[in-house]
Amino acid sequence: MYMRRSLIFGFILALSIAVIGCAPRATGGQAAELAGTEKAVVDIPALVIEYNADGTPSMGGIPLVMMAPILGLDPAVIEQLVLPAEQIDILTNANIQHVQVDNATDGILLLVNGEPIPSLVWDDTTLANLAELLTATGISTAALEQVLPLVRTAGVGLIAKFPVDAGNEPIPTVKLGEGTADAMAQAAQEDYLSAVGDAVPQIHLGVDYNDDGSWNVGGMSTNEWAGTVEGVPWASLNLSEVLLSDIQDAEITTAFVGTNVDGISLKINDKDMPYISWKHGELTHVVRLAQQLGLLNLGENQDAMIGLIEQWLPAVQAADVKINVDFP
Repeated sequence: MYMRRSLIFGFILALSIAVIGCAPRATGGQAAELAGTEKAVVDIPALVIEYNADGTPSMGGIPLVMMAPILGLDPAVIEQLVLPAEQIDILTNANIQHVQVDNATDGILLLVNGEPIPSLVWDDTTLANLAELLTATGISTAALEQVLPLVRTAGVGLIAKFPVDAGNEPIPTVKLGEGTADAMAQAAQEDYLSAVGDAVPQIHLGVDYNDDGSWNVGGMSTNEWAGTVEGVPWASLNLSEVLLSDIQDAEITTAFVGTNVDGISLKINDKDMPYISWKHGELTHVVRLAQQLGLLNLGENQDAMIGLIEQWLPAVQAADVKINVDFP
């Protein structure tokens, strides 16, 4: 009887902590909309893990290490979530208040301070193609054709929150509308495309790999390209014997990488794979975050340089880049 009560109490306590330590997800409700057509649908708020200045994580005000026995977790797993105090200081000084990972119906959405950074986008077709590729390469032997589609109906997320200096205003976990990197990038993109029309930068390359792992582009070999621009590590693009053998074993004959205003796309054997999105101001936001973290050395007039980079980004994102790769 005592054991039964303990189990019930532990379950109620764990459930209470989980409910308290939750917040709305950026794409909450999307998975629930599939409930009428899908067999297994999960759509729940994001779990919130809060870090203190020492880097200790907690949920609902209770340190995670104390919750490990209740949740049946190995304390060593919880210890992996502890961050060095020095990293917390860096994040706090840069006003990085939270990071969110949101499993949406169309991909993995990553947000920092409520705004997205480049994230992975997929649909049923690209997930099926990815499952086929992972099986062919031997990375996974599981029945991924049945498992991966379920990823689209698993509406779950995690938000990691960090200490906020007293002088900084709290930032919402999802920022929308005026003043966001998305709004500013969309306006800049429209202005750029309106100005250049169809005259966007275009880079189209064909890369042919040889049996020894070297390559040819435009009729020039690896060694010939090495003599064109000094300092460029052209040989680093060569494939090792092991990697080339793995590619051939997986019967991969072609690959394609392309960019446009939506993001970076990838094809393997002419089959679309999940792609990286940057159409919602993700690159603009990354530049701003890099500046906050002190990762950009732009001289004395940093604001002017950031403005110049943000003006340059629409041209980069709109560029029509196509790289076709053929393997022996």
